[in-house]
Amino acid sequence: MIFHRCLPPTAAMIKSIDLIHGIAGLFSDGKYRDRLISELREYLGDRHIFLLSSGKAALTLILRALHAMHPGRNEVIIPAYTCYSVPSAIVKSGLNIVPCDVDPETLGFDTNGLIKKITDKTLCIIPTHFFGIPADMFQMRKIGREKGVLIVEDAAQAMGGYFQGKKLGTLGDISFFSLGRGKNITCGGGGIIATDSDAIAEAISSIYSDLPVSSFLTDLKNIASLFLMSLFIHPALYWLPASLPFLKLGQTIFDRDFPVKRLSGSKAGILRHWRCRLETSNEARKNISSSLRAYLGTEKPENGEVPLLRFPVICATQDDRDDHFARLRDIGMGASKMYPGPVTEIPEISDIFTGSKFPGAKALSGRLLTVPTHYLVHIRDIERIGELLKPSVDKRQTDLLIEGNG
Repeated sequence: MIFHRCLPPTAAMIKSIDLIHGIAGLFSDGKYRDRLISELREYLGDRHIFLLSSGKAALTLILRALHAMHPGRNEVIIPAYTCYSVPSAIVKSGLNIVPCDVDPETLGFDTNGLIKKITDKTLCIIPTHFFGIPADMFQMRKIGREKGVLIVEDAAQAMGGYFQGKKLGTLGDISFFSLGRGKNITCGGGGIIATDSDAIAEAISSIYSDLPVSSFLTDLKNIASLFLMSLFIHPALYWLPASLPFLKLGQTIFDRDFPVKRLSGSKAGILRHWRCRLETSNEARKNISSSLRAYLGTEKPENGEVPLLRFPVICATQDDRDDHFARLRDIGMGASKMYPGPVTEIPEISDIFTGSKFPGAKALSGRLLTVPTHYLVHIRDIERIGELLKPSVDKRQTDLLIEGNG
C-alpha cells in the first residue's frame, strides 16, 4: 500500500451544510422535494419535473412510460459506446437494445448508420452528451420528426452545459440527468426527468405516483456515506479507498437489479444549494480543461470551453493509452480508461448481438483516456498530466472530440 497524493477520477462537492439539510429532510421530505422541483422548473424551463433515486431509474421510468404510450414499439437506439447504465435501464424496462456505431471524432452517432437503424419498431433514440460534450440535438430532433420517433436526451454527464445557447437537457422530447457521486452535483445518487410534453408527463405520472421512497435507515446510511466521502475524496486521503478492491471504485458494472424509486426528502435536502454548487463545479471544470488544453497544445473550442465532467484524450494507439494509464495511475493522477468496449461486448448481454461489429466504438474504447477536471485538481497536477501525455496525444482528434457539435 503506497501513501501519496491521489486524485479521484471524479469528485462532486459536498459541504457540512448540505449534510445538515439532508438530516432535516429525513423529517420534512415534502418541503425539500417541492422546493427542488420548483427550482428545477425555473432553471430548465420545463413544466414537468420528476425526481428519481438514480439516473438509470429515471431512464427506466421514461422508457416504461413511452412504451405504455406506444406499445407496438419496443426498440431503443443507443450509442454502441456508452455508459452501461443505459443498456441496463433498457433491459430492466423489458425493451430491446439497438446499438448504433459512434463517430470517434465527436462521440456522437454515426448519422448514416443511425437512420438505417430506425424501423417501425423504434420507440426512441437516446443521444448522449459524453463528458458534457454536446451531441447535435438539432439534428437529432430533425431525424426524430422525420422518422416519427421520440428523442430521449441523455444529459446525465452534462448538467449546466449548453448547445448553441440552449441548456443541455432541454432539447429532447424528454431528458434525464444523473445526481450520482461522480457527476457535476450529487446527493449520493439520484435522477431528474424533465419534459415539456403534457402527454409524456401524464404517462410518467401514472407510474411515478406508485413508486416507493427509500427508507429512513437507507437515507441515514447515505448521509453517513456522503460524510465519509467528503473526507476521503481529498487527494491526501483518497489513496485509502482507492486501495480497497471491495469498494470497486472505477469499475464499469452492468447492473439490471437496481431500485426504481422516487427521490427521498433527505436527498432533496442535500441538494438545497445545488445551483451554487453546480456553478462552482462547472466553472472549475472549464478552467481546468483550459489549462490542460494549454499544456497538451490542443486548440481552444471555437464555441468556448465546455464544463467537462472528465477531460478526454485520444491516444495514438491502444498500447500508448494503456501505458499512459498505468503511469498516471502510479503517480495518483486519477486517469480512467472509461468503458472497456462497445455495449455489445457486455458479458451479461453479449449473446444478443452475435456477429455485430461497431468499429467506431471499438476504436474509441481502445484509445480513449480521461483525466480529472474537478475542483480538487491543482496546477501541479495539470503540469504532471500534461508532461506525461503530450508526446503521444492525437491532437487533431482530441480537438475534434472536445469541440463536439456545439
